[in-house]
Amino acid sequence: MAECKKVNTDFWRDPVIKEMTWEEKYFYLYLLTNPQATQDGIYEISIEQLAEKTRLSIDNVQALIRSFTEHYKLINYNPETCEIHVKNEGEYFHDED
Repeated sequence: MAECKKVNTDFWRDPVIKEMTWEEKYFYLYLLTNPQATQDGIYEISIEQLAEKTRLSIDNVQALIRSFTEHYKLINYNPETCEIHVKNEGEYFHDED
């Protein structure tokens, strides 16, 4: 059965999100809501998988990972294990009604 996540509309009011380009917002939403995403925000996904699923180039995905790691400090990514940790993963979701 598919899991459903409701993204709180406050996502769009977050000062960090407001600072992002459309590509960064799209990428971050994918990191938060893709089928491999877990409740703890730690899961395996390769650069190639991210590029394929988001239809971004591998170079773009690598640049976005650097930006989200170094500038925004919203993720950690281990290229050896392909593990990603999306920090504060649950911050933008609300419970089912």
